[in-house]
Amino acid sequence: MRNMLLIAKREYLERVQTKAFVLSTVMIPIFFAGFMLIAALLTKKDMGTHHIAIVSSDANLASLVQKEIGTGTAGAAFNVDVVTPAPQTQQQLTAAVDAKKLDGFLILKSNAGDASHAPGGTYYSSTATDLQMGMRLESAVRNAYVQERLKSFGVPAEDLNGLMKPADIELQSTRETAKSNSLATIFGAAGLMMLLYMTVLLHGVNVGRSIVEEKTSRVFEVMLSIIQPDDLLAGKILGVGSVGLTQIGIWLGTTGIVTALGVTTSAGGLGKVREAALQMPAATFVAFALCYLLGFIYYSSVAAMLASMVNSEQEMQQMNMFVVMPMAACMAFVYPVILHPDAWYSVALSLFPPTAPLIMLLRVAMHMPSLLELSIALGLMLLAIYVVIWLSSRIYRVGILMYGKRPNLPEILRWIRYS
Repeated sequence: MRNMLLIAKREYLERVQTKAFVLSTVMIPIFFAGFMLIAALLTKKDMGTHHIAIVSSDANLASLVQKEIGTGTAGAAFNVDVVTPAPQTQQQLTAAVDAKKLDGFLILKSNAGDASHAPGGTYYSSTATDLQMGMRLESAVRNAYVQERLKSFGVPAEDLNGLMKPADIELQSTRETAKSNSLATIFGAAGLMMLLYMTVLLHGVNVGRSIVEEKTSRVFEVMLSIIQPDDLLAGKILGVGSVGLTQIGIWLGTTGIVTALGVTTSAGGLGKVREAALQMPAATFVAFALCYLLGFIYYSSVAAMLASMVNSEQEMQQMNMFVVMPMAACMAFVYPVILHPDAWYSVALSLFPPTAPLIMLLRVAMHMPSLLELSIALGLMLLAIYVVIWLSSRIYRVGILMYGKRPNLPEILRWIRYS
C-alpha cells in the first residue's frame, strides 16, 4: 500500500506541477467561453434588420404574411416590401439581392382554390441554406392563410389573436416533485456528459502514455526491483485519476462561483447553462462523481493493458481506438437517449460496462432510473472493473518487460495463464 501511494503521489505531482496542466486547466474553459461568446455575437448580428420582399397577386394574403413574419422573433426586425408580380419582377429583385439591397424575396404561389392546404412559394436569396428564414416564412404563410380563412368564415378580428396564439405547454416528469425546465435539464446533462467524456478520455489515455514512456526509457527495470507490478499499476491509475479530479474540481468550483455571483448572460445558451446548474439535483452530481471514478478506472485499466503490449508511442496511438470507440459510440446515442431515456436501447447501453458511465449519467440527469437498474449497472461496472484490472495486472507483469515485436493473441493468453 505504501509503495502504491508513493507511485500515486509521484504521478500526481509530476503532472500537476507542469505548465501543460496549468495551461489546459485555464485555457480550456476560456476556449469554450470564447466560442460561446463568438456564437452569441454572431447570433446578435443575425438578429438585426432583414429586408425582404413578398411577391403575390393576393394583396390581402401578402399583407397578412408581412405582419406575421416578425411575430415572435425577439431581437430581429423585418423590413418587408409587398410587390405585385410583373413580367420583369423576378429579374429586378434578383438584381437587388445581388446588389445586397435585399436579403431575399418570396414568390407566393396560389393554392388554386384548394382550401385543403396553404399556399406555397419559393424564397430566393444569395444562399439556398438560409433554413432559419425558410422556417420563419413557412410559419408566417401558414398563419396568414389560417387568419384569412377564419375571416372568411366571419370570425371577429378581436378573436383572431387568441386563436392564433400558440399554447403554452410545460414538460414535467411524473417522477419529479419540483417544477423543472426540461431544456435546462438537457443542457446540464449534455454539459456534464461532455465534461466526463473529455476528462476520462484525456486522463485515462495518459495512463497508457505514461507506461509507454517509462517502458521505452527502461525505468521499469529499476522500479520493479523495489515494487510489485500490481502496486505500480494501481499507483499510476490512482495518481493520474487524482489529476483529473483536481482539474474537474477547479472547473466546477469556478463555474459554481460564477453562477453564484450571477456573472452570466442568456446569449449563446449561457443562460440555459446557469439555469441548469441551479436546477440540477444533488443526485446528479453524486452520479457524476461515481460515473467519473468508475469510468476512469475502467478505461485507464484498459489503456494500461494496451500500453503493456506495445513498444512505442505510435503503436499506443493505434491501440487507443479500443478506448475511444465505446465512448464515441455513446456520443452517437446522446439524442436518442435524451428523447427516450427508458427505451430498451437506453437501458441496455446504461448497463453495458463500456458505455455505462456516460449513458447512465445522461439518464440520471434526465430523470432518475429505478433503484434496480442503478444497482445492476453499479454491480456490472464493478465486476467489469475487477475483470479488466485482473487481466491488466497479469498482462502488465510480463508486458512491461517485453521488447521487440507486438505480441499476438496466443502470447497474451500465455502471459495471463502463467503470470
